[in-house]
Amino acid sequence: MKKNTNPSTRNKPAPAPSKTKAALRGLIHPVVMYPFKHPGNHADLEALFGLVERLNAEKELYARPITVIDQKTHLQMAQDEAYDHFRKNTVARCSDVLDEWCVDTCQMWYSGLGKAFSKGRPGDVYWLIPGDFNYGSHTGQEVLGHLHDLPEIVSELDQDVCIGE
Repeated sequence: MKKNTNPSTRNKPAPAPSKTKAALRGLIHPVVMYPFKHPGNHADLEALFGLVERLNAEKELYARPITVIDQKTHLQMAQDEAYDHFRKNTVARCSDVLDEWCVDTCQMWYSGLGKAFSKGRPGDVYWLIPGDFNYGSHTGQEVLGHLHDLPEIVSELDQDVCIGE
């Protein structure tokens, strides 16, 4: 593992991420954790999957995103037309859906990370994205505007692990 990964302790500022350099090191694998409880309002998920759709279009930098959906969530919502439409026309259009039986969010992360890792190669970056955030709010929109910076910086700085950034 690389030393001195804390940005506040580095001697010099981090360079701006370079998509060309990041692409040469490897792909970024976005993995979205769909909320355990499907929200009644899709505004947060629509905002998040707007980002996922943009990532999917940048094939030289990002692998096709993966969205992990817990089977209990899917079965609970199976008769809901709005959920079914959103899953088919938004989620599945811009990401590969991984249906898993999970006991908690950590197991969803593990399943998604394992699936992405099996598709990846040395030098790739794996990016776990929580789906249960207020992305539709003003603050959430600001977060979405900078969220992609995290894996790009990890790639640019050639870090092995970055947790909780």
